[in-house]
Amino acid sequence: MATFSQLNGAEQQRWFERGIRARQRYGISHEDWITLCDAENTLSRWAERECNGEVQRDEPSDRWPLGRPRRMLLDRWESPTIPGPYISDHAAAAMRRAKSVLVGKPDLMIYWQDDPRGAQIYLYLRSECLAHGGDASSLYFTLGTACFY
Repeated sequence: MATFSQLNGAEQQRWFERGIRARQRYGISHEDWITLCDAENTLSRWAERECNGEVQRDEPSDRWPLGRPRRMLLDRWESPTIPGPYISDHAAAAMRRAKSVLVGKPDLMIYWQDDPRGAQIYLYLRSECLAHGGDASSLYFTLGTACFY
């Protein structure tokens, strides 16, 4: 996932246009849009690390609903198989930042797609989602607005 400064001029223009449409459609501020895009970028990098095996999670518990994240160390074959130290959960922190945008906006919803291929965060209107059956996981690509990708 590229950061904004790595985008070419046309890609930057499309990002600005997507931000304007999202602000008009969802009633969020420019700062909220930036917050969502930053969170999406963090989640994208995190999903790549999990997919590559660099980060793995322990079994879920009461304190760690997603499982406690651990960095995996390389073995002699250069594969990340040796359990290393526990690390801070950047994915959970990014989702907390993204969900902070929803405060005071009861009709907004966020869907997090944890597959590293494509956008990580999609923004929805709850009313649209309910009109199509209410399951955001099957509607994110048709109804939602991708934040950064």
